[in-house]
Amino acid sequence: STALALACAYILVALVMFAFGTGATVFWGFAGLILGFAVIAIETVSGSRTWMLSIGLLVLFGLFTAMRVS
Repeated sequence: STALALACAYILVALVMFAFGTGATVFWGFAGLILGFAVIAIETVSGSRTWMLSIGLLVLFGLFTAMRVS
């Protein structure tokens, strides 16, 4: 259930990038989705209980999206 919540958060941030970003929003949005889902898959397979890599990448993707939106 944690992986699903993180995936939903990545989708939400990508949708914000698609809707309100400037420049190459489609490229950066899909790049964030692909990287995010890859990190979630890696942490799911490895059995990580902290999800720190996924959360860290989500924070960076969110900050990058905020930078592109403003």
